[in-house]
Amino acid sequence: MKTDRLYAIRFRFIAVSCLLLALSLMPSSLVNAQIVIRGNVYGGGNAGDVEGSTAVTMHAGDVNAVFAGARMANVQGSAFVHVDGEHASNYIVINKVFGGNDIAGTIGTSDEIPTELTEVGTEEGKNNIDKTWNAFVRISTKTTTTGTGDEAVVSEAEDAKKIYIGQLFGGGNGDYYYCNNGGTHEIYESEQAFKEEKDPIATSTTDFTRPNLGKTYLELLGGSIVYAYGGGNNATITERTVIALKIQVRWLTVS
Repeated sequence: MKTDRLYAIRFRFIAVSCLLLALSLMPSSLVNAQIVIRGNVYGGGNAGDVEGSTAVTMHAGDVNAVFAGARMANVQGSAFVHVDGEHASNYIVINKVFGGNDIAGTIGTSDEIPTELTEVGTEEGKNNIDKTWNAFVRISTKTTTTGTGDEAVVSEAEDAKKIYIGQLFGGGNGDYYYCNNGGTHEIYESEQAFKEEKDPIATSTTDFTRPNLGKTYLELLGGSIVYAYGGGNNATITERTVIALKIQVRWLTVS
């Protein structure tokens, strides 16, 4: 936990420093009002299930964490988070991005995969991702192409909005303390919170379902990312993860 906080603090310092530098170089007429959310954004519900699929699309924002799935509920269909730098209206800074749920709950599948994914398919050079996959993450940036045919080079456009992400997870979070306390199932922020007899996040007479996933797909086409994980933070991917890298992604450490 201390290491995670240090990473988060280091990322915020780097991201904010770079962001201030970038903004200082922009004409004042181009710096628009920004969306700031100090908490989390969820595609799904708090404790209420979603009977279909979920999708979160970011075009701007300074956000602590973004989840394709729910806080502690089920998503019957698939889950998708898209940091859409191709159509961004302002810079995007996100501390953590998750393809799965936060605390508990399951994510199912959908009859269709997100149409925004560009690197999927059965032809050569594409990723054979189908409707059996549970979660999808796409991060893109505005690009420009120079040259043609085999000599074509795709790179970030000069007017692309900046994207900074601290930690990217293909799976869920699950970084909590789960326990069976005399027949009552409880979830705490941490084991220390349990020992200090703080109030639990949730209680139930039945066990909670950890935020694990079967299959998750990450399509990384731009942005500045400190750490990218195919799995979850403290949640299991039970079958398979695929990470697709198309163009240069700055600062990237893949695990």
